[in-house]
Amino acid sequence: MKNNNKRLSIILSIAILISLAIGLYFPIETYAENESSNIDEVIQETADYMLKNRDGFSDDWPIIGLARYENINIDKLSEMYLNDLKEELNEKQGILTTNKYTDYSKTILALTSFGINPKDIAGYNLIENLSDMDNLIIQGINGPIWALIAIDSNDYTSPIARNTLIDYILEHEIQGGGWSLSSENPDSDITAMVLTSLSKYKDRADIKPYIERGLDFLSNTQSTNAGFETMSVENAESSAQVIVALTSLGIDPLSDARFIKNDKNVIDNLIDNFYTSLGGFSHLKDGKENKIATEQSFYALVSYQRFKEGRTSLFDMTDINISIDNNNETSNETIKNPFNDIENDSEKLAILELNKEGVINGVTQTEFQPSKSITRAEFATLVSRAFDMEESHNHGFLDVKQSDWFSGYIGAAKSSGFINGYTDNTFKPQNNITRQEAAIIMYNIAKSEGIDVTMGEAEIRNYLSQFPDYLKIAVWSKEEMAFSVKKAYIPNSIINIEPTRPATRSEVAGMLYRLLEDI
Repeated sequence: MKNNNKRLSIILSIAILISLAIGLYFPIETYAENESSNIDEVIQETADYMLKNRDGFSDDWPIIGLARYENINIDKLSEMYLNDLKEELNEKQGILTTNKYTDYSKTILALTSFGINPKDIAGYNLIENLSDMDNLIIQGINGPIWALIAIDSNDYTSPIARNTLIDYILEHEIQGGGWSLSSENPDSDITAMVLTSLSKYKDRADIKPYIERGLDFLSNTQSTNAGFETMSVENAESSAQVIVALTSLGIDPLSDARFIKNDKNVIDNLIDNFYTSLGGFSHLKDGKENKIATEQSFYALVSYQRFKEGRTSLFDMTDINISIDNNNETSNETIKNPFNDIENDSEKLAILELNKEGVINGVTQTEFQPSKSITRAEFATLVSRAFDMEESHNHGFLDVKQSDWFSGYIGAAKSSGFINGYTDNTFKPQNNITRQEAAIIMYNIAKSEGIDVTMGEAEIRNYLSQFPDYLKIAVWSKEEMAFSVKKAYIPNSIINIEPTRPATRSEVAGMLYRLLEDI
């Protein structure tokens, strides 16, 4: 027995000596014990690496990641990006692409990330390029995913109904949960991107089940070393997209049991297997630095850092104050504002532009009174002025005298087919015009100017059903109201569409201004 104990003591001593020797040459310091400092160090090193090699990292994704990191100055990089973008827009007359509309979404996100309004770049409104669903789905589900992320990034007025994008995404769920770009089987990349796009709506009862099924798919397909595959190959980009999705949904990838495999998490996997000594990330395990892998891994870790610090998520940029590029001649900052009551009005630009063109005046020289309702006579006057119509008193309305100041304008609008009266041959000029009546006139003008106003029943329903009070819309104005929402004449960012409420001077200015931009 004593010999056995002596033998055991010798074995233990040898084991201790070996472990100490190994510790001297290979210091053991688990990532989990130093998770925060390790992530911070990796982020900073990667940021330095990207800035040092900025000629290779001067497009959208690195701009977004570096801007959302917020710990470094990227003024020169963002200035270079903006100048290059404006030059490209001018050369291509505002058309960046005709078949890859995610380029517009990425550009919108990049501009938003450093506080520039994408609605006015070199005179072009980039968000308007996300208005056609047929164009968005050229790239399959990718188009609607990134269009929704871009539009929601700073709660922009959407040129296409958010529910239209959401419905398309949900309809393309693969049975059992998850999404794919083209395969019948879901993949982690696209599923993660979808979850990111739906994160703002995670509390909606109709969307929750889709998100939960997507999360179950990701959890079930996570590898034993906590990584993710696309096309049967584990890679950095897939892990990065999952990190962004989880943090956007408010899920901690380091502590949520669904995403811990063999005591490892997806950030362990990303850093341990793909982070290189130079500061970049490789596409495949232990490979060479890769531009796309570095960009996506970087912004994924930034997304986690923001999550841990309680800040808005990577693509939720509502924490950023958006301003017009001061070098744009079309900026509302270059137009003299004579009114003291529209500084914070959402339709300030429309009001100033229309006032400059002599279409709309203030109630006084210094007051516009944006919330004041507008009469049918005043609306007819605006329309006639906007399209430089020749006045006509040949309107036939019993309640409009030729001596009335608005008679010629009403006659001009009627003769053009823009405005009609009532069945009793009256116009009721002093009645306030309702929002649904204004929408009908916008529709009539658009149609007469050659804009395609065709909409199917399903499309009409999709555009209107996003508003809780859409059932209040009169049957005779549903198509016109849906068209006005589709074209953003009526912003879909509002909660209720309020069809029977009198339209305000500010709202009418916005509707008319955006219509004129379309023509």
